[in-house]
Amino acid sequence: MKARKKSPSSNTTSSKTNRLSNLSNNARNVIANHLKIADLLLLSQVSKQHRSHTLSRTKFKPVPNALKRVRATVSPNKMTDTRRNNILRQMNKNGAEVVAEAFEAMRKHPWSISGGLYSSIFLKYSKTRDIEDSAMKKFATVLASGALPNLSVLRLWGNQIGDVGLSALAKACANGALTNLRTLDLGNNNIRDNGLKAFASACANGALPNLECLYLDANQVGDLGLKALAQACANGALPKCMSILLTGNPGNHRPVQNVLRDRVIDANNIMSMF
Repeated sequence: MKARKKSPSSNTTSSKTNRLSNLSNNARNVIANHLKIADLLLLSQVSKQHRSHTLSRTKFKPVPNALKRVRATVSPNKMTDTRRNNILRQMNKNGAEVVAEAFEAMRKHPWSISGGLYSSIFLKYSKTRDIEDSAMKKFATVLASGALPNLSVLRLWGNQIGDVGLSALAKACANGALTNLRTLDLGNNNIRDNGLKAFASACANGALPNLECLYLDANQVGDLGLKALAQACANGALPKCMSILLTGNPGNHRPVQNVLRDRVIDANNIMSMF
């Protein structure tokens, strides 16, 4: 194998660097900064070429068409640069077609919320029994793309959301979705230990910082899931949450209620000081 030839730019850089030893400290700093800028410019050119090469590959070809499909759901006047970039990041992560399909699904049953994307502050779907894990995964993809940033109430009571659906929702929330949510109702679904453990982990990492009320009643959560939620809350997760409904689950919900009771006592003690 032939040895690689040194590029002219690297020889020039090294020769310029050697001359620095004969100069004052100020002059050295000035020249060193110029060299850094030159290196950065060279790097940006290489990066630009790399990006153009990457974008020409097959997996990125559907992006323009996929963005058009997203715009059909969102409406062009709501597609700011920030939101467009968030959607592109999701396309890069999950695939352009997957994200486009997720946005399109929002216009159909059981969601039908195309008019509310990016502006809705209340979303309620109760007793439909039509929202399953597959629908929740699409909803989570849309949330992770920056949609519904002002949502304050999300009621999904009485559906068929399981561990996979809740885990997808938890992942989106862990990445910054639903930061303004105040009420989350997931009662009467099919959530078990693994789903609640994933949710608790996301909350422990800062998800849902403004949540005040959480409904998880009438699910299938056991001791492991409830213990994970209690531990996360004890360590500061869901800092504004004072109410978690857990009746109808097979596990012992006393550890969670004890943490919330201590929060209420602490809050009352603080209020009594004023």
